[in-house]
Amino acid sequence: MDTKVSYAGMFRRAFACGTDFVLWVTMASAIVFFLNHSSSYNDADDTYKTVIHMIVFIVILPIYTIFNILMTTRLGGTPGKLLCGIYIKDANTFTNVTLKQATIRYFFKDGIWTICNFLYDPLPGYVSGCLFIVQVSVLMFAIFDQRKQTFYDKIAKTVVIDYKPS
Repeated sequence: MDTKVSYAGMFRRAFACGTDFVLWVTMASAIVFFLNHSSSYNDADDTYKTVIHMIVFIVILPIYTIFNILMTTRLGGTPGKLLCGIYIKDANTFTNVTLKQATIRYFFKDGIWTICNFLYDPLPGYVSGCLFIVQVSVLMFAIFDQRKQTFYDKIAKTVVIDYKPS
C-alpha cells in the first residue's frame, strides 16, 4: 500500500495546543474553585488561599508533564492533538514515538515557552522583545521546513502528521 504522508500545519498544531491549554486550565480552575470554596476553609486568610494556588500548581504541573508524555507515547498525541486528528510519529518509521523521544520533545517544546514566560516580566522591554523573536523563530522552522518540523521535532526525530482515514 503506497500512501502519501500529510504533515500537520502550524495553524492546526496551534489550535491543538490551544485546546490542550483550555482543557488543563479548566481542570486546574475547577480544583482551585472547590478548594477555595469548601465549607471548612471559608474563613481562611489570604495566605492560605495563596498556598492552595501554589500547591495546585506544584501538583498539576508534574501530572500535566507525565500525562502528556505518556499520551504521546501510547496514543500518538495529547488530547488536543487527537481531537484535531493529528498525531506525533517517529520521523523515520511513522510509528508511535518512544518514551525517550516524547520526553525530549516535551522538554524542548515546553521548556522554551516556560523559560521565556518566566523571564518576560523581570527583564527590560527590549530583552522581552528579543525573547518573543526567539519564540517566533522557533515556529518559523515548521513553516519553511519540508516536513513541517519545529526544532524540537528535529531534535527528538519526530513529525506531526495529519491523519485522514482512507
